[in-house]
Amino acid sequence: MAGLPRPPACIRMHHPAKLNAMNNTTFAILAILLVSFFGSDWLFNDAQIAMFLGKRLIDLTEQIAFWR
Repeated sequence: MAGLPRPPACIRMHHPAKLNAMNNTTFAILAILLVSFFGSDWLFNDAQIAMFLGKRLIDLTEQIAFWR
């Protein structure tokens, strides 16, 4: 392996930990969207959507545990 030339930078594989997948702006936008979604659900719909999603998540985890 020591005698092989390095591939050019355009095809060189990068380490996944070095990739910047989410910056602060993306995080802030996602956080604002999530808080506003659940806040409006709680305010206008008595958190029915959050309750439905929570129940479906519990069902999903039980189904995944069954196949373990």
